[in-house]
Amino acid sequence: MARRKRTSRTTAAKPVNKKFNSLAEFAEYLDTAPLGPGWYESLLHSKATYPDYVEFSGTKDYTEANNMMLNGWDYGKEEVTKIMNDRFDGVQEVKRLTLSYVGAVPCVPAYLSGSPRNMIAIKKQSARRPVVTIVYNAAVGGSVEASDIMTTAAKLFNVIRGLELGGVSVELYAGSFSVSGNDNVNLLVKVKSASQPLNLLTMCYPVVHPSFNRRHKFAFIERSGLSCENWGDYGGSLTDIAEMTKRASALGLTNPNCFSFYNLQYKTEKQIAEMIR
Repeated sequence: MARRKRTSRTTAAKPVNKKFNSLAEFAEYLDTAPLGPGWYESLLHSKATYPDYVEFSGTKDYTEANNMMLNGWDYGKEEVTKIMNDRFDGVQEVKRLTLSYVGAVPCVPAYLSGSPRNMIAIKKQSARRPVVTIVYNAAVGGSVEASDIMTTAAKLFNVIRGLELGGVSVELYAGSFSVSGNDNVNLLVKVKSASQPLNLLTMCYPVVHPSFNRRHKFAFIERSGLSCENWGDYGGSLTDIAEMTKRASALGLTNPNCFSFYNLQYKTEKQIAEMIR
């Protein structure tokens, strides 16, 4: 893929830090934010439609990619579901014993004391669940096989499913941490809140599909306020866990668990779960 031609040299800019609370909010920003200095329509990778880029991004154009992000990616859901073992349930309830006038079993001490509330009623109460935050940077090189991307995502989803079945709620962000020279762009988009169940239809596009990075992340860089001169090649993606964690924390996340595809590719579900704090 050809690198974009750069113009005149500019000085380093401050880091660009941006967090979006939903995919819809992210899409709206990209639809309304102006292009940065030196970016012209003919230079935008996010809008490229020539054959090599269609193959590289996995979508024919930005519109197709945007529809997947907002409406879900059916094929991705089907393929990832095949890799995962079975369905999941993120709801946990605990039982609480309560004295009542009627119930399943008698409470002998209460009965002997003469209290009319001498039966034990079993009620259900939703437990207060701890929350962990996961940030996944799915940016990969063009040589990575689609099957490897899907398998790694399926392992992560299985870990999330296991955490939620075990009583832990998970908040998931699609993250991108890019660097070019002395500049860096740090982007977080919430894919799943702690109160939402695991929804593969909506989660597979930002976590699995290459167009999330090669069209949507690139569209964000084009509108980040950074110049095309310094970012015409869209920078490189970080994979160091400590540095990603530092940047995610600067965006307001508390104790984020940050991973890239390369951190998890050769890990088992058990090993991934052990990495989560």
